[in-house]
Amino acid sequence: MQAGDFGRARAEWAEIYPLMDAIMSAPFIPAVKAALRARGVPVGECRPPILGLDADTEAAIVSLATALPQPLAHS
Repeated sequence: MQAGDFGRARAEWAEIYPLMDAIMSAPFIPAVKAALRARGVPVGECRPPILGLDADTEAAIVSLATALPQPLAHS
């Protein structure tokens, strides 16, 4: 967006939106942690009293997170 490439910005948003929608539709903290773990960020499990996600929701978030391409290195 900063470079004015709105086509690229729209395409990248369309790529990440399904993951964002899944995260926002689930209990937020465990959903974010599931997505981060799927991307290789060691965030651990939720601590009580926060519960983890049900298996289907976690599987959907992990699938969406791992399907995203690796980020490009910024110069």
